[in-house]
Amino acid sequence: MYMAYSQTGNTMRISGELLPEAERHITLKGGGQWNVFPCLFTQATSVTDALADYYDNATVGDVIKSKTKFAYFSENQRWEGNLTAIRPGEGYLFRRLGAGDVNVNFYTQDAANAPRLNQRSHVSYHATELQEFSNADAATNMTIIARIKGETAAKEKIYVYAGSELAEIAEPVTLNGEQQTYYFLTIQSNMIGSELRFITEGGTRLVVEPVNQAVGKSAIAYQPNSHHGTLEAPVSLVDNGESIGTYKILENNHVIIIRGNERYDVTGRKLK
Repeated sequence: MYMAYSQTGNTMRISGELLPEAERHITLKGGGQWNVFPCLFTQATSVTDALADYYDNATVGDVIKSKTKFAYFSENQRWEGNLTAIRPGEGYLFRRLGAGDVNVNFYTQDAANAPRLNQRSHVSYHATELQEFSNADAATNMTIIARIKGETAAKEKIYVYAGSELAEIAEPVTLNGEQQTYYFLTIQSNMIGSELRFITEGGTRLVVEPVNQAVGKSAIAYQPNSHHGTLEAPVSLVDNGESIGTYKILENNHVIIIRGNERYDVTGRKLK
């Protein structure tokens, strides 16, 4: 795998021959390292199926992420999150917590020799990506599993800012068999070290509840490729009683006016 840097947006078209199935494998380094993870399938494949060969080596806390979504190997011994499928032509990063290197094979869905074939759970996913927030200028991201404290019903979207930069818009996710809802936040920014701000769609500011109440106010700063929270111990966001009024942010080099998390341009025209 290779990585390329470009100062301006470009579309690269690369042609080649499909690898034989025997050569469709990669090595994942362990110890908490991030690995470049390609999609060697010819069609969109659920994360569960794509990582069937890795299941016996998975560790709670392993993460696979795209630019805008991620999945986490949970305490329930399955992949959970808002990244439900990997797609040809797209790249991913994979963090393996376990020790040592592991080889992962990319088996087709009808491969009789695929390990744990009978345990592969065919989860629901979309063949094409749904519209989602993407910060086109961001070169890095970080991930958080969060909950709003005291809330169990469906919740509003959360807007996450790194400094003055809008870095994520997230929908609540209710997991199978869970009564609680979570937010799988993939925060995209270049504002390293900036404190993250969390605001609901209705304009309520949320703050990070400190793990140790004696410490007082807690905060999370933007750090590329860091991860916070688990399903058992998500980052807890609490309402600090402050309602946000009107303010301005810079988004893709344009001034955006925010009123109660509705977005307007400088002429007052409401934006989608």
